[in-house]
Amino acid sequence: MYEIRQNFRGHAMNNLITICSKADVDTWMHCAPLILERIESDRYILIVPDREIPIFKFCTPERFEIIPESRLSSAFHQKLKNSIPSSNSNRFGWYLQQFLKISALIDCSDDEISLIWDADTLPLRSLVFESKERDLLFFRGREEHKPYFDCIKSLLGLEKIVSSSFVAQCFPIRGRWIKDFVAEVEERFGKAWYDALIDVIDFSESSGFSEYETLGTYISHRYPDQFRFVDKPWCRRGYKAIGDISNIDSVIAKLILYRYDYISFEKWDKENQATRMNIPPSAFGINKFLTSLKWGRKNRKRRPQVRGVDEFLRWFFSKDGNKHIVQVGANDGLQSDPLRPYLVSPGEYTATLIEPIPYYVDRLKQLYSNRDDIRIEKCAVGDKIGEMTLYYIPPEIADQMNGEGPENNWAHGQGSFDRSIIDYWIRRNSFRGEEYRRKIDFFISKITSETVPVRCVSDFQVSSGEMLLCVDAQGFEMSVLRGVDWSSPPSFIMFEDDREGDGGVADFLRSKDYSYVCGHHDKVYVWLG
Repeated sequence: MYEIRQNFRGHAMNNLITICSKADVDTWMHCAPLILERIESDRYILIVPDREIPIFKFCTPERFEIIPESRLSSAFHQKLKNSIPSSNSNRFGWYLQQFLKISALIDCSDDEISLIWDADTLPLRSLVFESKERDLLFFRGREEHKPYFDCIKSLLGLEKIVSSSFVAQCFPIRGRWIKDFVAEVEERFGKAWYDALIDVIDFSESSGFSEYETLGTYISHRYPDQFRFVDKPWCRRGYKAIGDISNIDSVIAKLILYRYDYISFEKWDKENQATRMNIPPSAFGINKFLTSLKWGRKNRKRRPQVRGVDEFLRWFFSKDGNKHIVQVGANDGLQSDPLRPYLVSPGEYTATLIEPIPYYVDRLKQLYSNRDDIRIEKCAVGDKIGEMTLYYIPPEIADQMNGEGPENNWAHGQGSFDRSIIDYWIRRNSFRGEEYRRKIDFFISKITSETVPVRCVSDFQVSSGEMLLCVDAQGFEMSVLRGVDWSSPPSFIMFEDDREGDGGVADFLRSKDYSYVCGHHDKVYVWLG
């Protein structure tokens, strides 16, 4: 799942309120634990139909208080139902849940902050809804539905004055604001707020009222200096994006959703698909990575079978837009180089290949002699600029070290600031036959050293496009990572982990808001910040 930092940079909500029914229980079972984990609140309140309480007690984390609808809806339930024409009777539940949200908010104290959160929406990272300046923070929606604003005009006499929509699956509000809203409506109409709403909503419209747009318009007029929109992306069409919420843990989902703060799985989106994951993903139009995968035929939900780093690289290089690759420890550009198949031809990318050993630098320059989009840098990479002693096996000795096989020229890939690492790998390859074992001491004696210049990754980072940082530093990965400019983190980091322990790299990357994507020997992480 998406790994996140547990340090909240804002203030906790007092109440998180959500509404669900058994039609969405599968989605709810995925969302509920992550709501608790990623949205900090004093109380978590779930409102469900009375007869469905046993279902939700079984599948809902204990921290949620489960409240029956009747506790909130007795004053308006039947009148609302009677007001909806038979042609739109299937929309009763949709209208009812909006009235329930307002009713639940009214029960909150004046000084509390409550968050309405749609039950079909899954947070992908930790979220906050109040700034340090105590402004409430709203995500932007793109909806523009005229009947909503016709209703608002009739109810409040107010026009839309903000460019964005408030329909964004979640809505923070202060207790004082909802009380002021209700008081203004009731004074204006001389009746209870719900009666006033029922009078002004055009129920011949399948979607004639939005509690988010109504309350948002009210707040934008009455408290314009106490809220602001945040420009953070979220994904509304979850079924189109990844097929089904059950795919949320997959490599595919992480790659598609890594920029989003949350994702919604609404029924209308599900119904728009031909069937529930029974058509190829290319029909959903998601992206080239999905269409390149093999889909299991035995699994009714057709979960994709991911093939690891090669599949990730194919996806990365097929993405639209500018990309920049920084490869630390490029060697000769051929030897066990996972990037080579993708650097053969120019594309929508530039690359900086970094190698400190002169012999391999010359090989790289020869390999890419006709490429202006690939830059070769002769240096090592660390956490500070300077010089260091690099140990490596001379190429003419490395040529002798395949032994009885495999013929993979492995020794050409050995170079480290720590001589013992070279020693380790020479001994580790003793499986290469008797002749090789007899020459181990000779090979070790031939380890040579050279003083090389050291620069930082920050020297090679770019300000535009997505960046992939590839690191093969023979035990010095942490030193390389400490030289990154973390004010502009690489979108993806791939590092070689070949000694059965990454030296703290995974923990370090998690602390920087990265999440593991795939790979065993070469591991890929994506930045979620």
